[in-house]
Amino acid sequence: MKQATANCPAKVSRSKKFDVRKLELVPILKRGEAPVSVKEAVHRGRENPATNWGKREMEQIWAVRESIPISVWRVGKYVLFTKRVWRRRYGHRYVWCVDRDASGWSRGCCWLGGDVDAGGMLPSLRK
Repeated sequence: MKQATANCPAKVSRSKKFDVRKLELVPILKRGEAPVSVKEAVHRGRENPATNWGKREMEQIWAVRESIPISVWRVGKYVLFTKRVWRRRYGHRYVWCVDRDASGWSRGCCWLGGDVDAGGMLPSLRK
């Protein structure tokens, strides 16, 4: 999954506190399933209101990312925020994305023409 930070809209600001104790990540793919397009992942995220999060929720997670335990968000996992799909010049469409890898955290945007592998997740809250 490639992030296209140069194509992201305006800079994201800090936002309210987020209760990381309730955060859980839901896999986009079923066990053993082949990669799907980001477009299909967005469709799956929108099917369930609990996993259809947008930019505001992405900002909240970003603001508290350092306090998210590795047991909740493992290295190598990335989260798509499917609520808003936006279009850049020349028609390419994107959704927000936050990634945790060995070198730390990054945020950006994912092109709907890309693929989602087993690292792709959707955000949700435990009740």
